[in-house]
Amino acid sequence: LPPPFSQYERSAYERVAAFYPCSRQAASVVRGKGFAGRIEVLPLGYDATTFTPGSQSAATDEIILTIAGRLVPEKGALDAVRILARVNRERPARLLVAGAGLSERSMIDLAAILGVRERLEFMGWQAPEELATILRGSHVLLVPSLATSSWAEQFGRVVVEGQASGAVVAAYRTGSIPEAAGDAALLT
Repeated sequence: LPPPFSQYERSAYERVAAFYPCSRQAASVVRGKGFAGRIEVLPLGYDATTFTPGSQSAATDEIILTIAGRLVPEKGALDAVRILARVNRERPARLLVAGAGLSERSMIDLAAILGVRERLEFMGWQAPEELATILRGSHVLLVPSLATSSWAEQFGRVVVEGQASGAVVAAYRTGSIPEAAGDAALLT
């Protein structure tokens, strides 16, 4: 962080006795920035009154895929469109996009090139209750985050929210995603 924020951060580390991050990835960032105290990872939780199982069924005509969050290259927005096109070749599929960001125009352009523009639905940012409703109707939650030289997925909250809502999580094995997803996700 640039001055004076890096000094504020170092000062905070000197006054704090312990950190309780939600993943080993987040813990490694704190440790890498010089915190020498106690670190104990407490896994991500979710609001069980909001994120409840849906009634997804494989016996439907159309597979509903969802991607949620920032639409930026490192979150794999374009890969989600490629996945939509590939799934749609085998069985009708739709990609619900709950979020916004710099990659939105690129997603639209790629979907048009791949012939699935009409199967791509942008919903914008959603409050937790609305996101939960979307996830309860989704067959697969895509989390195609891509690690870069300066960024890796540290939290993966949407993974546990998707699982709690009954969606199958299909994600890249990067950052904290494997830790957040456990054995229940399809990781590649």
